[in-house]
Amino acid sequence: MRSTTRRGHLAVDLAAITPGHLLTMTTSPTPSTRSSTNGWQVQRVEVDVPAHRYQVVIGAGALERLGALLHECCPGTRRAFVVADRAVAEGVGRQVMATLAEAGAAPIVAEVEASEASKTVAGAERLWQSMLDARLDRTAIVVALGGGVVGDLAGFVAATFMRGVDCVQVPTTLLAMVDASIGGKSAVNLPCAGGLAKNAVGVFRQPRRVICDPLVLATLPDRVLSAGLAECLKHAMISDPELATWMEAQQERIFARDAETLTALIARSAKVKAGIVARDEHEAGERTLLNLGHTFAHALEGALHESISHGEAVGLGLLAATEASRASAHWPGADPDRVERRLRALHLPTRAPTGCSLSVMLDLMGMDKKHRAGRWRLVLPVGEGACRVVDDPPREAVVAGWRRIGVT
Repeated sequence: MRSTTRRGHLAVDLAAITPGHLLTMTTSPTPSTRSSTNGWQVQRVEVDVPAHRYQVVIGAGALERLGALLHECCPGTRRAFVVADRAVAEGVGRQVMATLAEAGAAPIVAEVEASEASKTVAGAERLWQSMLDARLDRTAIVVALGGGVVGDLAGFVAATFMRGVDCVQVPTTLLAMVDASIGGKSAVNLPCAGGLAKNAVGVFRQPRRVICDPLVLATLPDRVLSAGLAECLKHAMISDPELATWMEAQQERIFARDAETLTALIARSAKVKAGIVARDEHEAGERTLLNLGHTFAHALEGALHESISHGEAVGLGLLAATEASRASAHWPGADPDRVERRLRALHLPTRAPTGCSLSVMLDLMGMDKKHRAGRWRLVLPVGEGACRVVDDPPREAVVAGWRRIGVT
């Protein structure tokens, strides 16, 4: 680790870090408001968990107002520890640092490589040590600036440093905006036979606020944008089937990065997750449905590491889960072909990369956190906008799911 001073702020470089029962979702709406503040159009989605209510704030230009938005949820002058994806540190990160400095937050930035290999206990320890070296105390605010990996790592560090400090999530990818930043789940990976055990050590601790600026997505590569669309499609399959139809109709505007369309997409998708989190904060029941496609996805990620993104793996997992549901007769009318068409329309892969071994994938599925007493537990679609947790699904149905995406 090397430290440098940049524009009066301490910049800590961390790049060197390497190393079933029925649970159908109810449909009670999650509060969402559209408002204008001094001409600024913003949507606010409420996440009403029992111990702490907070907002997902979505609006073009939100980063310019970051200091004010931070003071709304974390009043008083506090020091901000910004955990930033190195890829955005020079552009968006510089803007964030300036905004926070103007708000009196005396920001410190720690740059990290946004890779699963960085999201480890060693990575967390380096951040804890940096916070300690900077003499931060329990009044500090951790600001997570980046995609899902950075948000996970920063959230875990915030939840554990001095038994917990406030965290504000400022996601810079669509996937993080609609999913990873919401709900307070954060974790790090552990090494295991065959790869990484994803999110094996983690906590539940809600952020103080999630702040989304769709303008940040303007320069996002198509592949990264598509990764986020996979999570939006997942939310549609869980409880909002009309969202999938809307996404198809708005495909051109989404890929053109139209700010108004992206704001609507983020808000609608975030409302699905926020509603589930509000009813089941600690994944005791309904929240498990948010893992639709993820048991397949985590196995792919564990084996393939950086050659596949989380969103791409989730998309493949959605297709595999649909095929498994059809093959196991949990949803005889399931239409994997339609899921495949939607993935293609969203520029997402429909076949796993070559080199995936079925035996390795099945072994890695056994590392999944839902695994119980040597048995698989899968979230499977059982209708349009309906899913359930299936205990001990037939092996042949799981294999059918893998074969649907080209794993043999």
